[in-house]
Amino acid sequence: MFAFFLENLLDKYILDVMTSKRGKPATGPKRKHTRFRPEPTTIAWIDSTGDGGVNTKFRPDLVGLVYEEALKGCGLVLLTPDRMRVGDVVTVKVGEMDPVAAEVRWRKVLDFRVLQVGLQYVD
Repeated sequence: MFAFFLENLLDKYILDVMTSKRGKPATGPKRKHTRFRPEPTTIAWIDSTGDGGVNTKFRPDLVGLVYEEALKGCGLVLLTPDRMRVGDVVTVKVGEMDPVAAEVRWRKVLDFRVLQVGLQYVD
């Protein structure tokens, strides 16, 4: 009985791994660009008050720790879970790079004080 249960569980796990969330066969990497870890002290300054325009004066009102970087965006951890909604366009300065417009693509509240967000740079 236990062997049958274990075999079915393993079959389900293999099927889940080999298919995407929509039940279609997985065809390759989920992401277009490689992610990499920044230096542990890399921070992002965020101006969430403007429209994301780089022509306006950059006045950061939020700061976050950068935990992941990519060619087209970054992942941040912030101590302000009530700010930055999906679809918001902000101006962000990551590390030493110049401020750029970015869209909040996803957010996850980790704690009543901690927010994790994914930003995609706007071309």
